[in-house]
Amino acid sequence: MGKTTLHSTTDSVIHLLHRVGQVSEDMFTRLAGADGLTTRQLVVLEIIQRTDKPSQTMVCNESGIDRSTLADIVRRLVSRGLVQRRRSREDARRNVLRLTEDGKQALNQHLPILASVETRALAQFDNAEREAMRSMLNRIIHGGTN
Repeated sequence: MGKTTLHSTTDSVIHLLHRVGQVSEDMFTRLAGADGLTTRQLVVLEIIQRTDKPSQTMVCNESGIDRSTLADIVRRLVSRGLVQRRRSREDARRNVLRLTEDGKQALNQHLPILASVETRALAQFDNAEREAMRSMLNRIIHGGTN
């Protein structure tokens, strides 16, 4: 494996990935408005929608969000009336999540905002470069197994 030469910490891939996340989150927040969802909340809603009776643990595993942060996100989504959380009938230790009608509506309202942010953020790249970037980021996340 080749060694990376850094010219400065602000040029490190770790820092650059962090900054890209910050810039993207800021763009999303501006478009979604102060009362809108965060991108992490949106990810959680989308995972809940596409999964049959997901548990909080399953959403943690799927999203990469740590347990305590996810518990806080779910608590906020429940208090906003976007998600229902119930104990599983099969396993009382397990919380099963599902979207409310308001949650489905919020998800549908925010998905175009996410698409718009991605379009803006990646506008200077052609389709091949965008797909290469997505592939490389997934390889980093999944340790080369994707």
